[in-house]
Amino acid sequence: MPFATYLFAFVMRSLFAMLLAIGAASPIAPQATPRLSLVTTPGSSTWLLDMIPSCSGIKTLSQQVAFPWPNIDRRKRQLLGSNWGYFTCNQPADAVSRFYRDRLPKAPYQMKEVSWVARREGTLGIFHNPYSFTWVYLWVVPQPGAPQNALLVVAQNFGSGVAFHCRLRSQPLMLIDLI
Repeated sequence: MPFATYLFAFVMRSLFAMLLAIGAASPIAPQATPRLSLVTTPGSSTWLLDMIPSCSGIKTLSQQVAFPWPNIDRRKRQLLGSNWGYFTCNQPADAVSRFYRDRLPKAPYQMKEVSWVARREGTLGIFHNPYSFTWVYLWVVPQPGAPQNALLVVAQNFGSGVAFHCRLRSQPLMLIDLI
């Protein structure tokens, strides 16, 4: 399984490099900045579920869901081009957070925890798989309208991570510079 994941990552990175080279050589004038689009392809949520363990009662949501997190719009712009998935789990957010923090570092996922931020709104875990060059950003917050359930928001990308700045009472709490 890790070899297949590595091979997939290699092929995707190669295709991306080819597309960049073709775009750089193109005589077409650049267009206006595209609007923010998070869910890149139909079925990307299903594909994400192959990369992470499934929490109890996980259900895939067909649309994006707004969730409370400081500076989330800026984070979404930083992760533009990532694969996004929106899910619900039939457990409280704290239990789902513990589940992912415990399971992602273990086989078969082998992801290294880079950061874990617990806030009043929920948690954000940032994980890296050095074998597939994959970064996973995992937000777990109480589900709007059903706080006994958790909303799980996953962003996955290949390559370098992004810098996250977390502040509490205007004092720097944590700086993670993964670039």
